[in-house]
Amino acid sequence: MTTVNEVGVTVNQSVGEHLVAGSTLKLVLADVTRGDIDVGVMGRFGPVRAAIVMKHLAEPDVTSGEDPEQLQRQVRVGLAYVPLPRDGRAINLSMDADLTTTVTALGNERHIAAGAEWWVRRRLGVRGGFTANTVDDVRPSFSAGVSAAARPSLFLEAAATRGTAAAARNGWGVGARVTF
Repeated sequence: MTTVNEVGVTVNQSVGEHLVAGSTLKLVLADVTRGDIDVGVMGRFGPVRAAIVMKHLAEPDVTSGEDPEQLQRQVRVGLAYVPLPRDGRAINLSMDADLTTTVTALGNERHIAAGAEWWVRRRLGVRGGFTANTVDDVRPSFSAGVSAAARPSLFLEAAATRGTAAAARNGWGVGARVTF
C-alpha cells in the first residue's frame, strides 16, 4: 500500500438562499504527484442541512510501478441539525454514511459516522465523533477536535482520531480556515 498525502484548496459558492456548491482541487502526493478534485452540494432548510460529497472524481493512479494503485471514487451523504445559537452557545449534531464501498489494504470499507460540536460565541469549538465500518471488520474509531478563532474570520484547528482495533483509523491534523 502506497502512502498518500493530499494538499488542496477548497472554494464554496452559494447558489440561491438554500444551496451551497463546493469543490476541492487537490494535489495527491504518493509515488507520483497527480491532480484530483472533490465536489459537493449542501442544502439548508431551517436548522436541517443535507449534503452529498464525491471524492476522487479523477480516480488518479498514485503509483509509478507496474502495479497500478488507483484512488477509487467515493460518495458520501450526510445530515446535520444546526439550531440557532442561544446565549452565545450552539450545539450541532451530524451523521453521515458512505454510499460506495472502497477497497483498501485493510479490507473493504463503507463507513457510518455521527458527531457533535459545541461552540461558544463563535470563537471556540469543541467536537467529538464516532465512526465504524459497515462491511467486513467494524474497526470503530473515535475522534476529537478543537477550533479557536484567532480573528473573527480566521480559525486555527486541530483534531485526532484513534481506533480500538489494530487496523483502525489513527491520525491527527492541524489547519487554518478562513471564512468570509
